[in-house]
Amino acid sequence: MNSPLSIIEHKLPIELINIIQTYLINEIALEAIYYHIDYLYNAQDDYEDSLRNNNECACYRYFNPRANRWKERECKFCYMIEYTTNYQLPGYKTCIWNNSQLSKILTTWREIEKKYDEQEDKKKYFS
Repeated sequence: MNSPLSIIEHKLPIELINIIQTYLINEIALEAIYYHIDYLYNAQDDYEDSLRNNNECACYRYFNPRANRWKERECKFCYMIEYTTNYQLPGYKTCIWNNSQLSKILTTWREIEKKYDEQEDKKKYFS
């Protein structure tokens, strides 16, 4: 077993150690997952930008005098990019679009960052 619980592995039953292990967070793996997700977001944004730059967009804005505001009409190409999966990268589809645990991963990562920032603030305050 490669965890902080290896210190007490001979003093507690293995079943109890396994239950405790389920509540521990592997911060190194979580950090790697977070950076991969960030990389996929950036890759998808770059891909969409290059698609928009290479194709002619027919979107237009107009003023609606009844509502007294500007409205925007998307062309079919921009609609396909925004609301369908036709122009999504395969890694983005797998890891972000179809991932039911993405919100849990990002929430856990934010909590870890928050704890780390609080520790850094305490070090700066007491130094």
